[in-house]
Amino acid sequence: MFVGHYSVSFVAKSVEKSIPLWVLFVAAQLIDIIWASFIFSGVERVRIVPHFTASNHLDLYYMPYTHSLLGACVWAILAGIVFKFFARSSGKAAVWMALTVVSHWFIDLLVHKPDLTLWGGEQKMGFALWDNMPVALTLECLILLIGIWLYVRSLEAPSTQRKIWILIFGLGMCGLQIYSLYMPPAPNDKAMAATALASYIILAVVAFLFDRKKTRRG
Repeated sequence: MFVGHYSVSFVAKSVEKSIPLWVLFVAAQLIDIIWASFIFSGVERVRIVPHFTASNHLDLYYMPYTHSLLGACVWAILAGIVFKFFARSSGKAAVWMALTVVSHWFIDLLVHKPDLTLWGGEQKMGFALWDNMPVALTLECLILLIGIWLYVRSLEAPSTQRKIWILIFGLGMCGLQIYSLYMPPAPNDKAMAATALASYIILAVVAFLFDRKKTRRG
């Protein structure tokens, strides 16, 4: 899953407003950010197989350190601890950071082929909704828009202009999701990892600018 992960960022922001939205965007994709870094280093591996699923070209056959439930929990706990001490945040904020990170595994479970593990063992799981593109796309955009809706509801008397900007932001992310479904296969695993990292960075920067715009306008 891609933009669907950010639904948790908006939900977390609606509950714990002290966490910058861009930080929650990084948290939602932290598992994949580490995964892409591990692809570069060869710690984890992926094959580029055209039309491996109806939604992408990735055979995610070896990723025990990021996409096992145990691994996701470890990264989530570390993220919560780092945020707690370096950002001097409250315990509640640190918990929401950790929950946003670990949510990645459970959301991936819905769409991945059986390539997720509990602790990196041989038994793999995944509901494979990626094999049904219309269903996967609908689910992706739906949970994102639900997260945005909950975020809007948490705002105190948002202006009409503010609501319009939020709607544009959400629809833009859905458009990016649709575009990603029709991208040609990457030439190799390193190029794929670089593209993924670039997309996460760009969306985090947009979230930062979005949050700053809101703060300046009060």
